[in-house]
Amino acid sequence: MVIITGSTSFIGRNVPPLLLKHFKKSEILSLCWNKDEEVGVKNRKKLERARFPIKFVDLVTKEGLKNIPRSPEIVIHMAANTDTSSSDHKVNDFGTKNLIKSLGKLGPKTHIIYTSTTTFLGGRKNCSQPLDETSKEFPTNEYGRSKLRAEKYLISECKKRKFRLTILRLNTVYGPDSRPKSMFKILPEQIRRGSLFTRLNWPGKTSIVHVDDVTQAIIYFCKNKIPKPGVSQIFILTGESLTMADISKIMHREMEIKYMPINLPSVFWQTAKFGRKFIPNLESILPHFLYNPFWRASLIIDNALWFETQNIGNVMPTWKPKLLQQTVNKLV
Repeated sequence: MVIITGSTSFIGRNVPPLLLKHFKKSEILSLCWNKDEEVGVKNRKKLERARFPIKFVDLVTKEGLKNIPRSPEIVIHMAANTDTSSSDHKVNDFGTKNLIKSLGKLGPKTHIIYTSTTTFLGGRKNCSQPLDETSKEFPTNEYGRSKLRAEKYLISECKKRKFRLTILRLNTVYGPDSRPKSMFKILPEQIRRGSLFTRLNWPGKTSIVHVDDVTQAIIYFCKNKIPKPGVSQIFILTGESLTMADISKIMHREMEIKYMPINLPSVFWQTAKFGRKFIPNLESILPHFLYNPFWRASLIIDNALWFETQNIGNVMPTWKPKLLQQTVNKLV
């Protein structure tokens, strides 16, 4: 039995069909949020039309969790509130705890695959070197903290209960039909409007990964490189590292809109990089929706989320991530 959360999300919607390579449809159970948004409902209906088993739950209130199958072979846990402007991320940590507790006795026969985030590494002061799986955590918003708490809880439970645990830390995930508030959804719209934001020479590298590469990694770890009982393994999924200016140029070119850069002087960006270190101090002062733009800017002013790691490629022979230049035509 495979239990999936987040199967109606941007990342998770393609996971159930891909699992059919290894499991019967009757062995794949999607736990779907009973109060999902419009996009999630649309994706859920696709699963229903394909006759995938579905059970409605609420990971925060525990509604529907009493009667889910116990001790499954695989748990793919992707359910999360990834809206960084939101003030409520209880599903990320409390929801994770409630899910694990509802699964009954877990042990060596269960492998949990958890999709985490790299954002809790972005608060570092020194951005001169790339990050990897060994880098120290510096969360600077509640989204990052909640995902980090979930990670630590899972690692602790893994050691206690001796189940197997794979954590996939995701960089910015992009692809067709992404979330309404995501960077890759907003950017083409801003380019069409001639936004100055899309023309600035943003200097900070940020790492990105295509949604297809993420789903392929999830499927791969269902049957390969399964960790030993009581042992957790962490992999960062990244495809390439680009500046916001690089991304904008690629999109301008694909949209056949002339790119007219606004090159701010280096002294401006050096000042901005210095000021970036103090942006987290605003979190306790500003409402979440006002703090969020400052937080997002802090990630592209400097190389806050710049990653270089070969770990995933070393264990997954098929890991050949797509590049933005190859897929941009489906984004704009």
